[in-house]
Amino acid sequence: MAEETTEKIMMTMVIAIMGVLILSQVVLAVAPTPPEQFVCPICSEVFSTYDELYAHFTIDHPA
Repeated sequence: MAEETTEKIMMTMVIAIMGVLILSQVVLAVAPTPPEQFVCPICSEVFSTYDELYAHFTIDHPA
């Protein structure tokens, strides 16, 4: 009797772990990836990082 209960608990744990693993893969697949290029909306110059774009924007296009 105790053996059957232990077996049921183990199966439930295995199924729960598999569910968590599947959900984690779904979340990773749905997560947006950052753009590979950052384009200045004013002059269309392209930068490889957001920080470069920000520096360009604040220096070359001050408000």
